[in-house]
Amino acid sequence: MLKIRSKLFSLIIREQIKNFEDSRIGIKIKNIRYKPFMKNREIMILEEIIRNLNPKNCLEWGSGYSTIYLPKLLLKDANWLAIEHCSDWANKINQMNFNSGVNIKYIPPNNYPWSDNNNDGSHEDLIDYIEFPDNHAPYDFILIDGQARLECIKKSFDLITDMGVVVLHDANRMYYHKNLERLHLFFYNLRKRVSK
Repeated sequence: MLKIRSKLFSLIIREQIKNFEDSRIGIKIKNIRYKPFMKNREIMILEEIIRNLNPKNCLEWGSGYSTIYLPKLLLKDANWLAIEHCSDWANKINQMNFNSGVNIKYIPPNNYPWSDNNNDGSHEDLIDYIEFPDNHAPYDFILIDGQARLECIKKSFDLITDMGVVVLHDANRMYYHKNLERLHLFFYNLRKRVSK
């Protein structure tokens, strides 16, 4: 029991140190008008990915302030498709959007309340939401930050380009981990194919 408490205390201290470091980094990020609902270091990582990747076609499952902020980093001819399951939220984000390269699409749930144990939405609950991006694929960058994330991870295998990047926000949630190993193997095998 003492070991468990010690490990837990250690994790809490490490997280507090990271949060302190975030607050120091945050001086630069605080001036953002619509700051994404993410930690400062997460925003900076996404900025770095987008600047280095220069994606032309991007997908975001789940819209938010990231839908307003991140596309500003894209080249002028790039496209950003955000899929949202909540009509009120989609309307709110649409009203904030003045970027012609950003398309926020409301796709209603097929079933509500959610039928899964994690209250995230199952494939059956959100079939249209998960499948909608097919018509606009392939994508160079995919941000998974909405409902049915396990299913969106699986779907991303079919939608991402060979050199594309998939980001799962809140990947620390344990119930997402069962598909992360599959995702790692998929991209490892893809990288081997591309390097030949």
